[in-house]
Amino acid sequence: MSVKKRNIVKWLIVLSLHLSTFGSGTHAAEDTGPVYVGVLAYRGIENALARWRPTVEFLQKEIPSRKFKIVPLSLSEMEMAVQNHSIDFLITNTGNYVYLEYKYGVSRIATLINKRLGKESTLFGAVIFTRADRNDIHTLKDLKGKSFLAVNEDGFGGFQMALREFVDQGVNPYRDFSDLNFSGFPQEKVAIAVINGEADAGTFRTDSLEQLAAEGKIQMDQIKILNAQSDENFPFAHSTRLYPEWPIAKLKHTSRELSREIAVKLMRMESNSAAAVAARSAGWTIPFDYQPVHELMRQLNVGPYKDLGKVTLTAVIREYGAWIVGVLLIGLVVSGATVYVIHLNRLLKRSNLNLQVQIKQTQSLTHQLEYQAMHDSLTGVSNRSAFGDYLEHELHRCTRYKQSFAVMILDLDDFKKINDNYGHYVGDCLLQAVSQRLLSVLRTTDRLARMGGDEFSLINVHIEKDEDTHIIAERIMSAFERPFSVDGQELKVGSSLGIAIFPQHGNDGVTLMRNADTAMYAAKRGKKGFAVYQIDF
Repeated sequence: MSVKKRNIVKWLIVLSLHLSTFGSGTHAAEDTGPVYVGVLAYRGIENALARWRPTVEFLQKEIPSRKFKIVPLSLSEMEMAVQNHSIDFLITNTGNYVYLEYKYGVSRIATLINKRLGKESTLFGAVIFTRADRNDIHTLKDLKGKSFLAVNEDGFGGFQMALREFVDQGVNPYRDFSDLNFSGFPQEKVAIAVINGEADAGTFRTDSLEQLAAEGKIQMDQIKILNAQSDENFPFAHSTRLYPEWPIAKLKHTSRELSREIAVKLMRMESNSAAAVAARSAGWTIPFDYQPVHELMRQLNVGPYKDLGKVTLTAVIREYGAWIVGVLLIGLVVSGATVYVIHLNRLLKRSNLNLQVQIKQTQSLTHQLEYQAMHDSLTGVSNRSAFGDYLEHELHRCTRYKQSFAVMILDLDDFKKINDNYGHYVGDCLLQAVSQRLLSVLRTTDRLARMGGDEFSLINVHIEKDEDTHIIAERIMSAFERPFSVDGQELKVGSSLGIAIFPQHGNDGVTLMRNADTAMYAAKRGKKGFAVYQIDF
């Protein structure tokens, strides 16, 4: 397809999105309406369709009651689509997701499991390298006065990750390098330029060096890794901190029920399925914590934090232009430079005070948003996202130290009857009371989260023998023996608890959660309070 034809197709897609929102100004997927999935086409529409269309077709097959449509978009078009509610879900790179999360409140529902050369990872970073025979370059500081090549100045893995490491080591690429250039895609341009001596060093995202070597385009012994990092859980050479892979995210208007259904289907995607292979992945996993990406962007003042804490002359004039004009008029009327200077000093002092207030308000809002992102708004306990992060942390820790921990899923019995008989307000109050009762019987090292509705999840650490799990489960069950005092009424509610233990019942978060859920339903069917996962359930 020619460039002209590709552009025509691209704009027809964007036009169709705008036409779908004409008259109302927004689009929200109805219960039976089409579901629009926007995908980032950073390497062109054809590449994006080839990579992500099988994933959308997978969702269509798994959820036949809805019509799924793929929408390839550039960065600017994706922001427009999010702003206009022209899409319901989006698949985008890590840096762009954080920007849209900060600005428009999109929220991740799953994280991609990257697969390169048969190796899987949910994290990625950047590799900084020079030619192997450069005996004058061994550290990042040795690059002062040298030429450097990256992929894209706004690229998260293509430059910003490396930039953070340079800044932390007191190196300013814009000031200290003799030459700083950006090659664009494909990334192999950077490696070839360094090997050919056209640039002293370069950077791009992890797994690219190994991929180029596997394709026979370079040899690894031609390359020297700078600032090399070591992580036993990450299979590729890297020079920077690691950050979460691409997410799929829902917009604020998108149904929570549909989002949850899609997340479950994606996490059950087989690693060798056509959709996973096309996406160069091993499927999807629980949504990761993207706070490290926010920290990078705040530190570098890029993305949504580009103007954070900055005061420009244009902003000052726009905010205080009337005062400045007033001061000038007063100066002209009284013909006294002294009056003008005094008044201007007072104005500047007031501006400084206002700026300090604004900065404190921004910091307060940032802390509030960070808290809300990790806690359930009704009960105040951890939410699904925070639970996923903690579960991933425990998997890494217990794998490393060969320890065990238990994942528990708790579901209230006949909670719907509470809502039907007493109303949703009483139901919400009961959920709050249940959360506090559970916290009172758990250990300080345990983690409680509300996953949605009347479902809670728990992680119990430091499990040395099976009896430890039974003791904790019985303590939780005993918490429901006493009625709950809610809105002046005494309500009795039971619960069913399912337990899966690492590593006996699963070596990853998805398997443990699934097996704990299976055990919970077995306990509910048997009306026996709690059950530990067994293969014959």
